[in-house]
Amino acid sequence: MCIALLSVMPAASAEYEAPSAIDRLERGRTLFDQHWVVAPSVFGMWGRGPTSNGEGCTDCHAHHGRGTPPERADEIMTSMLLKLSVPGARRDGGPQPHPVYGLQLQQQGILGEVPAEGIATLDWMDERVVLSDGTTVHLRRPRLRVRNLAFGPLGEKTMTSARVAPPLAGLGMLETVADGTLIALAERDAGEGIHGRVNRVPAAAGTGTIAGRFGLKASRATIREQIADALHEDLGVTSTLHPDENCPPAQASCRLHPIAKRPEITTTQLDDLTMHIRMLPSPAAPVSPAAGVRRGRAIFVDLQCAACHLPTIDGLLVSAYTDLLLHDLGAGLADGRPEFDAGPRDWRTAPLWGLGRAVAEGARLLHDGRARTMQEAILWHGGEALGARQRYAALPRSDRDALIRFLGSL
Repeated sequence: MCIALLSVMPAASAEYEAPSAIDRLERGRTLFDQHWVVAPSVFGMWGRGPTSNGEGCTDCHAHHGRGTPPERADEIMTSMLLKLSVPGARRDGGPQPHPVYGLQLQQQGILGEVPAEGIATLDWMDERVVLSDGTTVHLRRPRLRVRNLAFGPLGEKTMTSARVAPPLAGLGMLETVADGTLIALAERDAGEGIHGRVNRVPAAAGTGTIAGRFGLKASRATIREQIADALHEDLGVTSTLHPDENCPPAQASCRLHPIAKRPEITTTQLDDLTMHIRMLPSPAAPVSPAAGVRRGRAIFVDLQCAACHLPTIDGLLVSAYTDLLLHDLGAGLADGRPEFDAGPRDWRTAPLWGLGRAVAEGARLLHDGRARTMQEAILWHGGEALGARQRYAALPRSDRDALIRFLGSL
């Protein structure tokens, strides 16, 4: 993949193409690992804040992986985020920011100068599901708590969405899928009431819309836009795409705090960071694939899981197990918060590549990390996936185990 992408990069001359690309990749990797600080400071790169949710990309994406939810009721959400919005939409069709707290709760400020907006924690509520053979599975549902709000209550109409940061490996390959391919996938007959939809989002040039594919609701079309959003909302770092500090009008101390430069990450730096993420290889399957995965693969298809988690997409050389489309996953997983064409119950089909290794390393699954196992994740599916979930619950244990072994081999 890296060789293929590098081969189409423009260069001043062939003599300098490889060194330039290598240098850019190294600069991008350094920026990803960078510790951002509020100016002035000698302990990192200036540009963070005045409010933020972390000090660097690795706070939520350790080893380019996914974030983790808090496990204890009093534990602050540190590698996941709380999205906010109110009813209505912006002029570009995106979610309407909270008038006081913006699009995301910022849990860090500047001591003695700019207050943190508040603190978010999760309580886990136990729910039991009994399968057809009598097996009881304990699920957990998150209950959000927001406290220490610096500028008053959120208000009853505020829509919230607690989200774990998704893994980053392989995003460059997903970016190569053509819009026309996604449109064709949305128009196909997947059967059983399954209707994937493209999330139409604003094009970077500001003219028209383009197919979204990044983010948990496919609300960004390119890796560069996704990175610029994360820098702005998560770290408080401005760029040419988001030139203003993330300070809602009501937060005077945030707006008046001096900044070191504008923008705080240059266009070249943003391009280098984008290149680093774009060149990350797709997730590797476990070294020793689980035995007997062929049977589990057949069950995966029979249950209709492959209707959304497509093994292959035209143009991709590896199996991502996603269609990159929005699907209604039911009330159980709904966050009640729309994003462009994505409704309150809609989520982009999560790629399953790398799932086995991630779970083996203790990863939590679904958009808010509620699922501790692959089985729990399956049993949370509803809406268009309700039939697949019901068929899974009716399987004998040997078939359920075979399916999990297959998923563990990805």
